[in-house]
Amino acid sequence: LVELAAGDTPDQRSNIRWIDWALAAAFVSTELQWNLLNTAVPAALVQRYGLPASLVGLVIAIGCLAALGYLLALPLLPRVFNKHRPLNLLITYTGMSASWVLMICCVVCWLPAPVFVLGGYMFLAMANASQVVLLECLTGVCDLETSTKVMGISEMLGCAFGMFGSYCGEALLVLGMPAPFLAVGHFSLLSTGLLAVCLGQRRAEIERSAPCVLAAGGGLPTSGRAGGEADDAWLHALHGLRSIVYRQESFIGAELEHRGGAKDGEADGGQPKHSDAETLDRSPLLSPVRLHSGLRCLSELSAASCRSAQGWGLSTAEARRVKRLNAAFQHSHVELDADDHEDADALGPASPIIRLTSLDGFGDHEPMRLDLGDAI
Repeated sequence: LVELAAGDTPDQRSNIRWIDWALAAAFVSTELQWNLLNTAVPAALVQRYGLPASLVGLVIAIGCLAALGYLLALPLLPRVFNKHRPLNLLITYTGMSASWVLMICCVVCWLPAPVFVLGGYMFLAMANASQVVLLECLTGVCDLETSTKVMGISEMLGCAFGMFGSYCGEALLVLGMPAPFLAVGHFSLLSTGLLAVCLGQRRAEIERSAPCVLAAGGGLPTSGRAGGEADDAWLHALHGLRSIVYRQESFIGAELEHRGGAKDGEADGGQPKHSDAETLDRSPLLSPVRLHSGLRCLSELSAASCRSAQGWGLSTAEARRVKRLNAAFQHSHVELDADDHEDADALGPASPIIRLTSLDGFGDHEPMRLDLGDAI
């Protein structure tokens, strides 16, 4: 890794994005929590619940087998267990935090030993699933050399922090049985929150450079206050998290598309620079133009109309709505204006709905207009 890093050129180093290091940090966090678990859970089973030391290893081994069985059965489970990336990563990371909260409740409130063991098994399953998704995300968006560097460095740091976690857990037991669980529980919640913010911010960056946003001149929500850059960053992260939850784009697909479009040059803040020709290339096939109270659908865009697209001032939600309408209109079989087509007399209340040859743009016919309110 040192030899590879020494021979890097600036262009090669630019292949690694900040989100790659954020995912590597999440991997290191799982290693730290794992080694704290290996120290704190056996001590709690022996000292708090009176389990013989000879059975502690058997209990931990059963938990590892249960986690392995969960990973093997995961593809066969219902869709609720197999969400798209990175939502599944957020779910498994949240499950890790929830398992620590459950174990804290067991240690502090003297809940039965089976509940405590269930919390440990839950952590093992969620931690294994989190590491699998992290490796999928890193190897899916990085080439071989880049992923080797990122994962190699994260593995080395993970070993160092894991060793630190083992000694730290042993030292915290001096302060009392709940001490290591409380410490790692707070750390796990903090790690989950930071990971969620990073993924939300990254999704916001990708959406900010999306073709529909560039063409419509839309943007992400802002606080509207002077000097509110920090508030805007939080709003962007929340907007990105909402997009992760409610939309089905995979992390790998969105990242590959974004990095492929931004490889020719990036502006400050991670937004790609686009010339007029590139903007026309990346813009939707049909683009909205305000005309009186409605919208006119254009089948083709000229370079001049594309350059003026950023002045329309449409919101992101309206741009997406119009994009869906435009995309559906090309494949629609509903004739909105029968007078605009040949053989219009053949249409009647009982006639089958058919697609006729459009006369838009020919003769004295007016261009077809699509009213947004009626179409919705």
